[in-house]
Amino acid sequence: MIKNSSLKTFYILLIIINFISCEPKKTFIMQVDGGPPPARLAILPANNFSNDVLGGYVQRNLLYKSLKQNPKGYLIQNIKTTNERLINAGITDGALLSAFHPLELCEILDVDGLLYIDIYDMGIKSLPFYNSRYIYLNVRLYNFEKFIWQKVININNRHIDIEGALDSIDNISQGKVKEAFKKAGDSVTTQVIVKLGIATLFEHELKPEMKMVVNKIISVIPRGRSSNNKYWKKVDSKLKELHLKAKNNEELVPKEEKNKIRKQYEIMIQEQGINIIKTKNDIDIINNK
Repeated sequence: MIKNSSLKTFYILLIIINFISCEPKKTFIMQVDGGPPPARLAILPANNFSNDVLGGYVQRNLLYKSLKQNPKGYLIQNIKTTNERLINAGITDGALLSAFHPLELCEILDVDGLLYIDIYDMGIKSLPFYNSRYIYLNVRLYNFEKFIWQKVININNRHIDIEGALDSIDNISQGKVKEAFKKAGDSVTTQVIVKLGIATLFEHELKPEMKMVVNKIISVIPRGRSSNNKYWKKVDSKLKELHLKAKNNEELVPKEEKNKIRKQYEIMIQEQGINIIKTKNDIDIINNK
């Protein structure tokens, strides 16, 4: 073993600092209009910029199921109805949503509320003695053409095997290079087995992190107005107007709204998640909130 305790402490601190103390992400987001939330809400297909194609579908379905169980004051449109109406309008993927104005989507779906999901990145990073499971996304809420609310979420759960890393350093210092590489290889192999096990058990290897995302959204989304009868009359009136214009092939979006340029500004998004650090005699769990 490494005899110099101060050197060992240095390696431990170096590993922890390298993998845990990450700078907040810089993100450009659109300025919201504000205003009251909608009543009838459609959960739109995810616009997924990551390499995980399946992840966008699973994340959306989990959010939909959670909102059906806990609607937060909304009447949640059946996801099959949402899909069928979008497909009939030629929208087969979340990436195509940007070609349509929110008012046009409200007319297609017969709702006043739209919930967009923009997935910037998601995945798993596996290195010897280190594993990171991350999801980085933004959800946006609209009431017809009004951009009401948004929430950027950055989840990153990590597992760091300090004990395994130090054992490999010991082996290298003693000239046992093969043993060091074997231990590193075993670490990655174990991570792959765990990944496959989670994927088999939970449909997707990132489902635990996706549930963390959903819980965060449910806890902060503005409460809907499905119980407001006076507001429902306004919704029905506006939807009838939109449907009539669509039937007559009239322009749904006012010129001033179509030419509206939304301001963008930069924000810093702090990482959230759980860091599990395995040392020789203990396992430490550090929460980033």
